[in-house]
Amino acid sequence: TDGDLMFIPLSGPQQPAVFVKTPLRDGGTAQFSPDGRWVAYTSNESGKTQIYVKTFARPGSSRQVSPEQGFEPRWSPDGKRIYYFADDNRIMAVSFDDATGTSEPSLVTEFPDPVSLYGVRPDESFAVVFTPAGKWPRNRVISDWHRLLKEK
Repeated sequence: TDGDLMFIPLSGPQQPAVFVKTPLRDGGTAQFSPDGRWVAYTSNESGKTQIYVKTFARPGSSRQVSPEQGFEPRWSPDGKRIYYFADDNRIMAVSFDDATGTSEPSLVTEFPDPVSLYGVRPDESFAVVFTPAGKWPRNRVISDWHRLLKEK
């Protein structure tokens, strides 16, 4: 199959084990929640690439997080939100609660240029690497962009 998610246990036999296996493309990106109980990942099981969440420690079904296309899921440091890229260089957020599920996505910010990579810092600001159109391979890294935005 194409791009299944697997893991390797760090205790016992260290053999790869399947976490998500479907005939469709899964696991473009995946990230554990801060408590290690959940995995947010991308899959196109709906026909388009979207964000899903699945428990790691016990069997369970996946929950779809993004109603439209979504890429590159990232957990907030406290595990209460999942950030992801949507179309048009937008970062979206959904609240996450393992008992009640997720909220409707809300727009966090959008960028004028394509974003190559991003990470969520402990204070929930973002470190972003993007390549302005026509300027490849020039990259800029902007951290603490909330402060910069307020100054403007």
